Amino acid sequence: MTEKQKQIIKTAREMFSEYGYKKVTMDELAKKSGVTKKTIYTYFKDKDDLIKYFVFEKVDEIKEIVRKIEKKDLSISQKTHEIIYAILNYQKDEKFIKKLSLEALNMPLGVAKKWADFLNNTVILEIKKFLDDAVINGYIKSYNTELLANIFYRVYVSIIFENKLKVEDDDINEMVDILNYGLFRGENDE
Repeated sequence: MTEKQKQIIKTAREMFSEYGYKKVTMDELAKKSGVTKKTIYTYFKDKDDLIKYFVFEKVDEIKEIVRKIEKKDLSISQKTHEIIYAILNYQKDEKFIKKLSLEALNMPLGVAKKWADFLNNTVILEIKKFLDDAVINGYIKSYNTELLANIFYRVYVSIIFENKLKVEDDDINEMVDILNYGLFRGENDE
């Protein structure tokens, strides 16, 4: 990667995180990056290509979160909880993802919506893969893991991040117990 490409990426990341997809122009990006628009187009075919670059960067970071937790010496239910919780906290704290998600809500047919949906679907797919392995290894009963991954993800999002009530750690632990009840075969996390 050239120094110019690194500068374009650094500046674009900052601008998209601050202003969102719609408000950033290639002219502004070129000016703030200290390059010409032609130079930007040498590396990225358009603004959508830049967003795609950052989304795939975030996907790789999410996959790394999952891999690190999978390596921990935890029970399967603890890993399930920790994976979902860590991913959601990552999404909540990551400025680029927050801005993209907010923009997607305001522009339901735009590029931001397309990539925000892609990120959410990637998270659900990562959870599904983890649950598929749990089924194969006999840790959980055989369920429709795609549906189960969606349920887990949506419940966590709803309770932890969209709930108007203040959610305490004890509430989260109780939610995990409820979600895990009956899912994991005789596993005792105590």
